[in-house]
This record gives sequence, C-alpha cells and structure tokens, in this order.
Amino acid sequence: VVWLFIAWVGTPAEALPMLAAIPMMLAIVSFQFGADLAYDTLPLRRATVMISHYLTALALIVVFTVIGTGLSVLIARLRGQPIDGSLPSLTGLLLAGVVFALAVLLPLALRFGTQVGMLVFVGILLGALFGVRGLIGLAPDLAPPVIEAAADVAPWMMIAAALLAYAASLLISIRIYAAQDH
Repeated sequence: VVWLFIAWVGTPAEALPMLAAIPMMLAIVSFQFGADLAYDTLPLRRATVMISHYLTALALIVVFTVIGTGLSVLIARLRGQPIDGSLPSLTGLLLAGVVFALAVLLPLALRFGTQVGMLVFVGILLGALFGVRGLIGLAPDLAPPVIEAAADVAPWMMIAAALLAYAASLLISIRIYAAQDH
C-alpha cells in the first residue's frame, strides 16, 4: 500500500527501491525470529539450508523487482507520463544493488546477529558512500562523463559482479552457519 502511494504521488522510479528491498529484509529478519531453529528440525545438511535460503531470497528479489517495474510502467501510463528509456538500466542497477547489499548483509547477520549485523552493514555503507563522495570531490568534472559512458554497460556488469559477490557470500555463510552450535 505504501509502495502504491509513493508510486502514485511521486514517480514510479522512486518507489522501486522500496519494493525491491522487501525480500531483502525478509531474508535478514527471518533469522531474528528463529528461522534457524525451524531449519534445525529438518533432516537437511547446513549447506543445503543456506543454499535454499540464498536461492529463495534471490528469487524473491527478482520477482519483486519485476513486479515493481511492471507496476511502475502501468502507473506511469495511467498518469499519462512517458516511460523513461533509462528504466531498464535503473531496474538492472537496482537489482544489482539489492543483491550486493544482501551478499554483504547475510553473513554479517549470521555471524553477529541481525541487529549488530545491520549496524556493521550501515557502517560499511556509510564508509563506501563517503569514499565515493571523496573520489568525486577529487575530480568533479570527470563524474558526469564517466556515469554517462557507463550507463549502457554498467547494469549488466553490476548484475554480474553482484551475483559473484552473492556466490562468495553463500560460501562464507555456509561456513559460518556450519560452525554455529545449534
């Protein structure tokens, strides 16, 4: 409901990140509410549990992003707004960003708990943002041409990099989860 309100009042592109973040938060919060205890009752290896958790989260992120993009296009047409040609690039970058964030956040939540893992993640995110801002401050004239030149290639490269990070995160999470005493 909140997503539809933001999409209708603002622009549909402003509402996409919120919708794509829903499955990411579900994947993290499920450990806070004892999903690992439910997993322990199943006759599954710990690696199988982590693989299924990661695949489910990835599938939900893709489904929510596709649904959100479709709804964004529908709302834009209902409002009589033109569809921006950068919507596929925006969707790809959003998908890559959410997958990469989850790749960093899941092992942190497994290792330190959900709340501490989120705080560590926010610290990493703020450090990265200040780092990028510092780089832009060093060469402000280069930022717009670099961003414009990378707009066509960047979403696919970012998705590939995010999937690689997600696979590495899965391997790390398997080790963390297997070492935990359940």
